[in-house]
Amino acid sequence: MSAPAQAPVRAVLSLAELLTDHPKPEPCLIEPGLLPSQGILFLGGEPKAGKSLLVANLAFALAAGGQHAGFNVPSPKRVLICQFELPTPQFALRLATMRKAVGNRADSNLFVDTRVSGHMLSSTAGLNHFLNSARSVQADVIVIDPLYSTHDQCNAPRSCLLKRDGFLRFSVGQCLDVREKSAAGM
Repeated sequence: MSAPAQAPVRAVLSLAELLTDHPKPEPCLIEPGLLPSQGILFLGGEPKAGKSLLVANLAFALAAGGQHAGFNVPSPKRVLICQFELPTPQFALRLATMRKAVGNRADSNLFVDTRVSGHMLSSTAGLNHFLNSARSVQADVIVIDPLYSTHDQCNAPRSCLLKRDGFLRFSVGQCLDVREKSAAGM
């Protein structure tokens, strides 16, 4: 004897049905509602508007947890920064300045890939570089700054491969990437 067929889940709901049946969302990584626990945040804007500074502050806030730069982060996350714009010594100086505000609270959770230059998501070697870097530090969040540096303008980036491998992009012209939670882990 077979089990009775279940009615298909309806795609279109009334407001009353949506509010009754909709599960409570997971808390965001950055409150109030700035970065979903599994999702993408893309930040774009005019050149020299401060996108990279904002993203670096978000990365510090995520790595340190608590209150930082006006952001509330319920719990610290492991953050990998893949930064293409500044030479490593200049970026290190920028981070050292930001570190003064949080002390050493982010030190064990904030990681910088110093060998990202030249790696493209549109190439197998580049994709493997990003995935191996993220796995090596068990990153919860990946920051890519700027996002356009990660792919050849003639080829679409392999973000679908990142998704299949357990990653979601979190972009900011710059890109913060939130790892999916899965039983397999990384």
